Amino acid sequence: ENIDFFVFSAHKMYAPYGGGAEGGGTPVPLIDEEDGTPEKTRTERTMSVSAPLFLIGAAFVAVGLFLSSLTQNQLIAAVSSIGAIVAMLLVSLVIDSIPFAWLQGILEWFSILDRYVPFMNQALSIPAVMYYFSLAAVFVFLTVRVYDKRRWS
Repeated sequence: ENIDFFVFSAHKMYAPYGGGAEGGGTPVPLIDEEDGTPEKTRTERTMSVSAPLFLIGAAFVAVGLFLSSLTQNQLIAAVSSIGAIVAMLLVSLVIDSIPFAWLQGILEWFSILDRYVPFMNQALSIPAVMYYFSLAAVFVFLTVRVYDKRRWS
């Protein structure tokens, strides 16, 4: 039996991006049997979950950038950035154990993971997208203000 190594290696390289070397990479939507609507293709499913991760990453980078601007020491900046990011992620886990309803409401508003839930269900949540954009914008703005204050003092 002869193996065509070119097709084998091309399929291995291009398989994550579509149908492989033979398939041409054109996704064919499957029809949902319950209501007859086309199902999302693999690319649509991947983008609906990974695009919000990019926004969360941008927000985390902005938080780290701001905390890095507050100190001259790189180790302190790294540890404080990791601590702030972990605290932002763990907020959703401690919300249920807080006895005050008003504090639960505030912490739910700041929770990063609670706003990601609609994206896991492949639904676009405009308030969540705006939250991630505004969180990144606020921390970049605060970073610029810190450096402006440092420059003019």
